[in-house]
Amino acid sequence: MAALAGVAQSTVSYVMSGNRPISQKTRDKVEKAMRELGYVPDVHARAMISNRSHIIGLLTEATETTQGAELFPILRAIRATAKEHGYDLILMSSTGTTEDLADMRRLGKGNLVDAFIMLDIRHHDGRLKSAMKLGLPIVPYGDHKFPFINIFDRESVICAERHGIQLERFEAKDTRWQSFEPLTGKFPEWKGNGVCIYTRSPRTLAWIEQMMLLTGVTPGKDIGLIGEGGRSRHRAD
Repeated sequence: MAALAGVAQSTVSYVMSGNRPISQKTRDKVEKAMRELGYVPDVHARAMISNRSHIIGLLTEATETTQGAELFPILRAIRATAKEHGYDLILMSSTGTTEDLADMRRLGKGNLVDAFIMLDIRHHDGRLKSAMKLGLPIVPYGDHKFPFINIFDRESVICAERHGIQLERFEAKDTRWQSFEPLTGKFPEWKGNGVCIYTRSPRTLAWIEQMMLLTGVTPGKDIGLIGEGGRSRHRAD
């Protein structure tokens, strides 16, 4: 590979390890030689040398009630960002069971991952306590009362403050339609008072719209209704 690129063997090693700064021109020559030779780095050997796997463990709840329209854009964004920084992902379904926690410890203790991203964080989440004992970086994402990353909440708050809108959060215990039924008790109070309901899931949007119609509320007229899923946005006018 070094001969094909016209550089020293040590230069190839530096390009692969990133331990020393290499000019872009030299890096391009080495990477071109890698492609021509069909070279794929041995991730196990690299991990033994650097003590890093360049893999992130992504833990998320995946059940029969998981809403893909909400989850998949998040997964794609995480995957794209990880790839930009030279990382791969291991996707794990984790609901906090004893078996799930054991799998997480196995990945961490075995140096199979460099960090964890935890979606669907809840109060007193057992995964956080277990992961902290592994000494690895953790990025929690979920419960709004924790200091975590939540893109949607941050954008919603900024937008609301900019337009002088007051936000009131509704906490559903899960993603089944029955968990959103308590909203109907608020409809008489909200009707005609400039209230708008916002949901990120097309399925939840359809449920709430149906609840409105069944209780004599006209979506978009009596109570505003806005939904978002993937790259499209839906509004009931």
